[in-house]
Amino acid sequence: MRFLASGPELSVRGARSYLAALLARGASAPYLLGVLSHLSVGLRRLRPLTAADEATLADTRSSLKRLLPFHRRRQAAPATVPVVAALEVLEPLARGLLVRLLWHSAARFSDWVGRLPVEAVTCLPRRWVTVQYRKTKTSTAGVVRLATFRLPRQAWTALAERMRCLRPRQSLFSLPYAAFYTWLRAHAPGLTPHSFRRGAVQAMLDGGVPPKEVCRLTGHRALSTLYGYADRLPPSARAAMTLAAPLLGA
Repeated sequence: MRFLASGPELSVRGARSYLAALLARGASAPYLLGVLSHLSVGLRRLRPLTAADEATLADTRSSLKRLLPFHRRRQAAPATVPVVAALEVLEPLARGLLVRLLWHSAARFSDWVGRLPVEAVTCLPRRWVTVQYRKTKTSTAGVVRLATFRLPRQAWTALAERMRCLRPRQSLFSLPYAAFYTWLRAHAPGLTPHSFRRGAVQAMLDGGVPPKEVCRLTGHRALSTLYGYADRLPPSARAAMTLAAPLLGA
């Protein structure tokens, strides 16, 4: 690796300086995040890292992620309220219901499909729903997260009816990703299954919901990661959207 060949200090501080140099040469945020991931693994193998070192790596990672909203090509197009309503009408007990759930829970396709048993979902009075997800991302795989949200009456009734028709421990949805994606392309060109999570985040930010409250629903641990989902940021968020270069300095 060029980092090792170039002879900087083999430490977290040295890795940080190396990333700052790459950023100054025009390297993209996704590339730098990949480099940081490899450097982190290498540094941990060289010696045990202190709590301060781990905090520095986490801060560096968060700083780089703040650049990701400027790389729009990596993001799914956000869905909108009218599109969600139109898709729900097409199949209100199947794929249309899934669209509505993805939107109101601001969840990933993998949160609702395949892994989620019927026992993990509870329909509460006044159209409230609670769901226990097992996270699917590599760093937090298997961690249980509880989300609570409210559905429109029609969707809440359809969900309750679907749950009554399923056997214990049966998956709430078993739809293949490719089939759902093909259906979306036929009825809402430009959208992907991730468009509903991203669109829901944008709608909440536009509606004035405090970003930290949005994080409670989406499960994001850092505001910088949440802001990566947004095309438009609320005034309270603009101060946090700074370039990574100053933060990567020694």
